[in-house]
Amino acid sequence: MQRRWRVLFWAVSIFIFCNIISLITFGLSTYKQYLELLTRSHLYINASWNASFIAFFTRIFGGAENIPWIKLPLLAYCLAYSLSFLLTLWLIRTAWPQPRELSPLVRFDIGYALTIVAMLLISPFGWMYYFPALIIPLLVVWHISSVLKAGNLYKSLLIGAWILSCIPTQLINSERNRHESTKLSGSSRLDTTFMH
Repeated sequence: MQRRWRVLFWAVSIFIFCNIISLITFGLSTYKQYLELLTRSHLYINASWNASFIAFFTRIFGGAENIPWIKLPLLAYCLAYSLSFLLTLWLIRTAWPQPRELSPLVRFDIGYALTIVAMLLISPFGWMYYFPALIIPLLVVWHISSVLKAGNLYKSLLIGAWILSCIPTQLINSERNRHESTKLSGSSRLDTTFMH
């Protein structure tokens, strides 16, 4: 799209080189174990610390290992895949050469920031501990919004989003885990009180 073939060549070369080094260092069995773990991703896909599209919609509509609000797992997957597709199209549109309304450097910054956000939302494992990577898009939007008409509104929205993403989430045990842990601990009154 931007015809930056040298950058593409070096990115692919480094990717292949790093994989060859890890293959030599850790062996093929490590790759096999990783692929086996990915087949069990449905067990973790809607965990409370997963912030991806698929996790969000399966928590609401089902389709993974949870009790949903509304049992429509097909809708969950359709929404997640549709939004992922639309976000990918938006990313491609951002990377596509356009008339000079923005400088190439600003356009690159926007594309890079959007790529980080898209990576976290599209990947089925958009864990919340990846959120520090969002500081890059936050700084890019903060810098660009200073030259826009509604710049203060964008900055206020950024601060609000940052505050909302910093609210701690308690990782609550599922009902099954709660019963198993009380059986293991002797099911004393004190243990069951703290498990709820």
